[in-house]
Amino acid sequence: MREAAEVIRSSEKGALGEAEILARLSPETLRRARDYGPLDAALLRRKMMIRVKHERYFEVRADGRFALLQKAKRKR
Repeated sequence: MREAAEVIRSSEKGALGEAEILARLSPETLRRARDYGPLDAALLRRKMMIRVKHERYFEVRADGRFALLQKAKRKR
């Protein structure tokens, strides 16, 4: 999830869909993820939505894309 957050942070758009994030993850991250099973856009979305629910790392915009959670909203 840290790398997904970095991908979003480095994006000019400020928010990305799960397929866009997946396409920008490093080969190393994708290889390590495969050790636990196939990683596709649907699975990445489910994992990111867990973080959204717990107000960690990400928030979902109205268009369904993920953005970094604003610091004011973060739980400490």
